[in-house]
Amino acid sequence: MIKDNNLVIGIVGGMGSYATVDLFKRILDAFPTEKDWEKPRILIDNYSTIPSRVRAVLYNERRDEVIECLASSIRNLMNAGNVQKIIVGCHTAHIFLPDAVKRVEGSENCVVNIIDAAADQCVRKGFDSVRLLATEGTVQTGIYMDHLSRAGINVVNPSEKELKDIRSIIEDVKQNKMSAGTAELFHKMVEKDKTPVLLGCSELPVIYRYCKESGLIFDNEVTDPFQIVIDELVQSASISE
Repeated sequence: MIKDNNLVIGIVGGMGSYATVDLFKRILDAFPTEKDWEKPRILIDNYSTIPSRVRAVLYNERRDEVIECLASSIRNLMNAGNVQKIIVGCHTAHIFLPDAVKRVEGSENCVVNIIDAAADQCVRKGFDSVRLLATEGTVQTGIYMDHLSRAGINVVNPSEKELKDIRSIIEDVKQNKMSAGTAELFHKMVEKDKTPVLLGCSELPVIYRYCKESGLIFDNEVTDPFQIVIDELVQSASISE
């Protein structure tokens, strides 16, 4: 049972929408309550019309609009309820998050940074190196490399072919068209060597679980930043058996 069932969680979603559905379900599953009303309140802004974060990074396209859309979503969630924690359901969007937070008074106290959470987890696990699977935008900004290199952790970025394959996988998840071919492509990418893998895109945990549900076995260690944040939410709610 949740000792503090006043926990209110906000999700800036829609980037993409099926990844947001997956994140919502994972948060629900993480709180093993006996009654539905014991689960935390969750507010979702499925803001799927936010301009492309990747294009904003690569081509500086509609950058200020992306920032304002993120700020607007954060503001809406804060105004809608007494939100204690806000998760932004897109890794690439975190590049613009500091600027978005500056536009919403008080948001710095509740917006969770999954990049920081992932870096802290990699340090706790004692990783010397991690292999990042992410979009071109996330890779090009070096946001994970900046955080992890300060902790002495080497980041291996995807190859050009892997970036193309990652984009294909992400689009399959976004369109809810995952297949055995999608699963096999992702599985091969994760298992290509023994370097721990960091899932740096919100669609990748979706295909990761799809693979496992399809019977594919992963021997390599996989770190999912969203799962780290979910675990921290559970801990903060003080769940007891």
